[in-house]
Amino acid sequence: VLKIKEDEVYEAGGLDAVLAVRRTLMRLEIVLMWCLIAIPVAMVYALNIKGGSTESGFERITYNNANIQTKNDGTKRNGDSLARVWVTVFALYVMPLVAYPIIEKYDDDAVRDIAQEAKKARVQDYAII
Repeated sequence: VLKIKEDEVYEAGGLDAVLAVRRTLMRLEIVLMWCLIAIPVAMVYALNIKGGSTESGFERITYNNANIQTKNDGTKRNGDSLARVWVTVFALYVMPLVAYPIIEKYDDDAVRDIAQEAKKARVQDYAII
C-alpha cells in the first residue's frame, strides 16, 4: 500500500479505489501514532518509581499493575499506582486528539476529489435505458 501510486490505482479502479487506498494509509498513520502513545504508557506501567515490589514479566505492563487496591497476594501496592492510572486517562484523551487532524485531512482531500470527479461528464450519465 505504501508503494502504490495514485495514478495507477485511479486508472485501474477509479476514485473509489483511490479513496480506499488513502483510507488504508490513514488508518496505518493513526495506528502508528497510537502505538507511539502506548509505548510510553506501557513503560510507565512497568516502572518501579517508589522502589516497592512490582509484578514480574508481562504483568508489569498490564492495567492490573496500576490497580490502586492490593496485589494478588494481599499486600498493598506502592504509592505510584494512582499516577499510573492517570497516565492511562491522559493517553485516552490524547489519542482522539491525535487522530482527529489525520481524519480531517483525509476527509478534506476526499471531499475535494469527489467534487472534482462529479464535475466530469461520464457516458453513464447520459445513457438512456
